[in-house]
Amino acid sequence: MRSKKKITRTPDRSAQPQYKNRALSVNRYRNSSSSPDGSDPVGRRTRQTHAASVRSFARFVVQWGGFVVVVLVLVANTLLTSARARVVVSGDSAIQLRSQEDYQKSVADAFSTSIFHRSKFLLRPAAFEQYVVDSLPEISHATAVVPLAGTKLQVNLVIPEVIARLKHDAAVGIVGSNGVLLAGAVSRDVERAYLELPTLVLDPAIPVEPGERFMTATDIQLVTLLQEEFDGSTTYRPLIKQISYSVVARAITVEFIGTGLQAKLTTERDAREQVGALVATWRQLRRSGSELKVAEYIDVRVDGRVFVR
Repeated sequence: MRSKKKITRTPDRSAQPQYKNRALSVNRYRNSSSSPDGSDPVGRRTRQTHAASVRSFARFVVQWGGFVVVVLVLVANTLLTSARARVVVSGDSAIQLRSQEDYQKSVADAFSTSIFHRSKFLLRPAAFEQYVVDSLPEISHATAVVPLAGTKLQVNLVIPEVIARLKHDAAVGIVGSNGVLLAGAVSRDVERAYLELPTLVLDPAIPVEPGERFMTATDIQLVTLLQEEFDGSTTYRPLIKQISYSVVARAITVEFIGTGLQAKLTTERDAREQVGALVATWRQLRRSGSELKVAEYIDVRVDGRVFVR
């Protein structure tokens, strides 16, 4: 009986499916792109690139951030955000004719009239100051002070010294040392503050509006000098009660307290010569006791001569 021989077949590797070769290729790629510790090098490179970008931006901020901040501060410092009024009253009695709020509102309104007022470089101080003066008759001049480091414009408002009370149209106004009617009608408090000043009467009565200059520098000098010399310190320097001022004739008639004697002067001659002659004549009359015989006035309008009537 014949024995059966066992036949062993060797598998053909070339006939194996191709997907195994593909899987091998994928495994080889994975093995080549993986680090020994199992981490992902592609992700690590991405993180490193991001970190480098952050460091680069940080260096840029450090290098240029300060410069940008300085530029922004300088630009902001050239702008003006608001204006603040500061009132300066000349003379002994510091009386404001308006409240601080009224002055502040006038300055703020002037500040808001033009967008150029908000720039330190574009602001025209002369035009701005004139606008403020025109809106406030009692202000002799205004000064706009531009701050070097701040953003608030300071406006100094100067009120001149009051030299007389003007009686007109049944009202009492006040006259400044600049010859301007500062106010046509004042409150009782303001009027009481200037009771010691003489009353000024215009002869003939002419209309004068607040803010209008109706007295010249020569007129003001004569009126001021009369008040300085006739201060009530001696019997021949009585206080002045009233000054009648003729704008047309350029003449001044002075009435004194406690006496019916008047004085006549002119604004067309030197003020010191006239006032000096008036004081000397009054002293002489007092010493000689002849004052009571004087019926009407002392006239010093003629150069080098004094008329007593």
